[in-house]
Amino acid sequence: MGSARIYSALNTKISKISSKLLTGEDFKKLIEQDTVKDQYDYLLRLGKIKEISGNEQVYEFENALDDNMVQNERKLKYYLTGIYKKFYESLLEYYLIEDIKTLARVIVRREYTDRLNDNLIALKDTKFSRINSSTTLSDFIEMLDEPYRSIVDRYKEENRHRILFFIEMNLDRYYYSNIMKLSQELSKEDHKIVLDYYGEKIDLLNLEWIYRAMKYYEINSEIIFNFTIMGGKYLQIDELKKISYMDFEDLIQFISKSNYSFLVNTENDVDLYMDRRVYRYLYFKALDLVHTNKYNISKLIGIGELLEFEKFDIEKVIETKRFKMDEETSKSYLIRKL
Repeated sequence: MGSARIYSALNTKISKISSKLLTGEDFKKLIEQDTVKDQYDYLLRLGKIKEISGNEQVYEFENALDDNMVQNERKLKYYLTGIYKKFYESLLEYYLIEDIKTLARVIVRREYTDRLNDNLIALKDTKFSRINSSTTLSDFIEMLDEPYRSIVDRYKEENRHRILFFIEMNLDRYYYSNIMKLSQELSKEDHKIVLDYYGEKIDLLNLEWIYRAMKYYEINSEIIFNFTIMGGKYLQIDELKKISYMDFEDLIQFISKSNYSFLVNTENDVDLYMDRRVYRYLYFKALDLVHTNKYNISKLIGIGELLEFEKFDIEKVIETKRFKMDEETSKSYLIRKL
């Protein structure tokens, strides 16, 4: 996989995909549209979504963004072989895991919708799209393959108010742990790139989790630590355990002196914009990866993240339009700076 020939073809394809990402000017025009219908038409003209039949569906077109994004990412898989293909498939598991979370919420909350299939990504048009209000959690677990079956099954007797929390946290732990495990089989250079990007992403997710768990939820330190994700770049197991048992003020001091001080050292609302700060930090790292000219895994890592960030920003613009927020407020919710 490490040959310049293979990376040359892969990187050429990624460059073509990245050239179609929305620019800052595109986002400004998207925000300026008068209605959500106008935003839909604008995205349609840019080729970010395919036309949806039925006018009543225009206001539910975010699902089309998922379809377009996943279609682009799946095309890259055919340029890969061996462990690199397996590693990339582990990245794409994100969409499968998000679908499992969606299905678990539908079943546990008994909030079945007749448009469930439209809300699925990886599991669209499969046996899972036929889940309905009579499907039990046990039925759902039997439908799952390993390792997802075991992850969900171990919590099936949990209190219904906590079960989704446990399922979702453990699915995330599995996802990132699997990425880091498989990355060890890549070349030394590529493993280092994965560790740098996903290692920092894991660090940030852990800090955000610990911060929110201490401030908003009555969760003891042992559980906080047990739900942290291993494989971070700077925060290894001993450090994670130490900060999981800190009191809240000490945690703030720790973060403010760390590589991730931007999470709390700000004049803006720390809680309201924490997600955006995490994403913005990773967004600029992903931009650097996509813009590299080296024959390594950088572009492959970067493009998947940028596609996800673009979708996030588009959805925020649509959401703020629905709530009739002004243009400056809309811009404040975006990952990118306009």
